[in-house]
Amino acid sequence: MRICLGGPPACFPPRPFFMAEIQVRPHCGGWQAFESPGVAPFFAEKREAVDYAIQRMRSRTGEIEILDAAGAVEWLIPFSPGRTPDLSFDGDAR
Repeated sequence: MRICLGGPPACFPPRPFFMAEIQVRPHCGGWQAFESPGVAPFFAEKREAVDYAIQRMRSRTGEIEILDAAGAVEWLIPFSPGRTPDLSFDGDAR
């Protein structure tokens, strides 16, 4: 049982929010932009997959994870409404 001393702000925990995530990862000789089961388009070029993920995330809160062949995060692009993300990822250089 939670005892509230000090009014509503101390009584209520912060509301959880939904944070979207898209993983751009190597897949079958190309690149997959995995958003959820059933939403994972395939692209021949890494840059195409990253561009797709950026367009999907434009008005959402979340992040794009760009993974290497071993599954390690190579680059992370955070998104939130009203904030311009760092889009300096160069898909051809990595």
